[in-house]
This record gives sequence, C-alpha cells and structure tokens, in this order.
Amino acid sequence: MTKLYSIIQIDTKPEYREAFLRAARELIDRLQDELGRLEHAIHASPTTPCQLIVTIRWHDKEAMAAHFASRHLQDYLKETAPYVAQPSVYRTFTIETEHTLL
Repeated sequence: MTKLYSIIQIDTKPEYREAFLRAARELIDRLQDELGRLEHAIHASPTTPCQLIVTIRWHDKEAMAAHFASRHLQDYLKETAPYVAQPSVYRTFTIETEHTLL
C-alpha cells in the first residue's frame, strides 16, 4: 500500500515562534475529524528551535488537494504569515514499501 506524506519546513521569526505554534495547534485541533488526513505532527529542531517540520499523512491525493484548497487553511496561512521568517519548503512523498533500518 502506498502512503502519501507532506513534509513542510517552516522557519519562524524568533519572537513569533510560540504564537505560530499556538495557531498551528489550534488548526490541528479544529481539523481533528477532517476526512483524509490520517496523521499530523509538528517537530522542532533541537539545535534550531525556530525551524519546524510539519508532517502530514494523507489517505489519498484528493484529500491532500482538498485540504490545501480549503478556506480554513488559507485563513490560517494569512494569519501566520507575519510569524514566518522566509517562504516555507513544501514537499510531498510517497512510500511504496517500508523497511526497518535496525
């Protein structure tokens, strides 16, 4: 089974890091029951605290496209734009098979 992931690197301005995280957590809470979004997490770099990685696992491409076209996401992006230091890097990956490295 193919798994679909979005990985987004966000660099926040230091003075807005906590405000960005608060807004991101509120969005995730509001979207808890969104169809097609299977997992959602925010990861902070231990060495560069303002660098955040958002990972999202999707049911399919249609669910991903619907989310990124949604009004709630557009409103969130507009709200958090002042908190971001530079344009975010967004990538989508598929995982065809999984292997344990250990």
